[in-house]
Amino acid sequence: MRVRIGICLTGVLILSQGMAQPPHSLRMMAEWEPVEWLVVSWPQPFPALREIVSYAQEVCSVMVITPDPHTAREYLLQGKVPLSRVVFRTASVNSVWIRDYGPMTLYAGAAQTRLLADWTYNRPRPLDDRVPELISLWLGDSLLPTGPPQRLLTHAGGNLLADGLGTGFSSRLVLRENAQGMSGSRAEKLVRDIAHDYLGINRYILMRELPYDGIHHLDMHLKLLDEETLLAGMYPPGVSDGPWIAHNLAELQETYQNPLGRPYRILPIPMPTDHGRYPDQGGRYFSYVNSVIVNTLVLVPQYGLPEDSLALELYRQYMPGYHIKGINCREMISAGGALHCLTQTIGVREPCQIIHAHLDARPAGDTWIRARVHTAANLQAVVLVYAQGPEADWHRIPMTQDTVSGYWVAQLPPGQAGDSCRYYLEAITPSRTFRRPAPGPAGAWVVRWQASPYR
Repeated sequence: MRVRIGICLTGVLILSQGMAQPPHSLRMMAEWEPVEWLVVSWPQPFPALREIVSYAQEVCSVMVITPDPHTAREYLLQGKVPLSRVVFRTASVNSVWIRDYGPMTLYAGAAQTRLLADWTYNRPRPLDDRVPELISLWLGDSLLPTGPPQRLLTHAGGNLLADGLGTGFSSRLVLRENAQGMSGSRAEKLVRDIAHDYLGINRYILMRELPYDGIHHLDMHLKLLDEETLLAGMYPPGVSDGPWIAHNLAELQETYQNPLGRPYRILPIPMPTDHGRYPDQGGRYFSYVNSVIVNTLVLVPQYGLPEDSLALELYRQYMPGYHIKGINCREMISAGGALHCLTQTIGVREPCQIIHAHLDARPAGDTWIRARVHTAANLQAVVLVYAQGPEADWHRIPMTQDTVSGYWVAQLPPGQAGDSCRYYLEAITPSRTFRRPAPGPAGAWVVRWQASPYR
């Protein structure tokens, strides 16, 4: 059993082999929540890493883990990358795939204390497997091993998507990796129990593995854009993994609603060919889904293919207001990964969740906006910001908290049939203002007024 290293809240170094009882009220951060750090592993320089650092340092701090900080620094400077928000940490690593072995952000209890989750990496790469311990030391965050000392979870971060509200998604690879002689039902109970107790995942949706996805990591063909929306890589009918992806999505929609009580919205994006060949024809497993969201920035894989421009346009359509940047991933895609696999994100210390089932179309008339706001910080105000019409000025309405339901509520001014209204929400704390959607006015939700169905 490897020794786990963490930092307690008093700053005293702790050495342990796991926790008998994890903290209560854990939740795993969603990727679209506010990010403090983007972390990359850098065993050797290559262009995609330089571009990731260049773009990401505009919206968060960047940690570069490398055995040779001098070479990494010089490579960035040669590319004219500013280093004002870049920190170099010296450590040897086996690979660049930090999404799989890096720590995931957890928040614990009413205080929303930031923790870092660690599992046994599902590859025989001991230097990589030690990285979560190092990051916990560098950041001063407690490290939470996922599982009791005698049975830690074996997993990979690229095969775990979380919505921040207790739902997790993985391929059933995680069951095979943790079976170790157990029956299928016992392995599934073990995995679900550990996910619940140590990751705050109350609803774990496990999808069948795909025959042509060699690593069986869900982030190669599925991505959560928000609590209600999934971006899905799609093949033509009957091609490659297309039938299995279609089956997984159909089963999802038939079995589950999203955490806000509505059907999941599935947004398609093509899985491109390798110069005309799909994976079932010997082509490489190219994917535009393996992107990474960092605050208001989205980094999207590119391959020098005709489909690249369509992928960027779809992201702009699906995620309005975000800065969409393409990075060439042709060099590493043969190894089974792209931008999501190359990065890990660490959430902010004082998070704030704004949870709202946004409106698309409503009967003309009065419309109430309701949202839940979760934060341990001193919440100074929650504000509804709206503009009636595409060119109209923005107006602000303070929201009030309903003492019974706990929802924050405000009323939009009445609209006329055929008109539209843009809106977004703000939660203001002493340290910062949180917005949902994150880009604020540039990515505002749009509600369209329709004629009333009643006479």
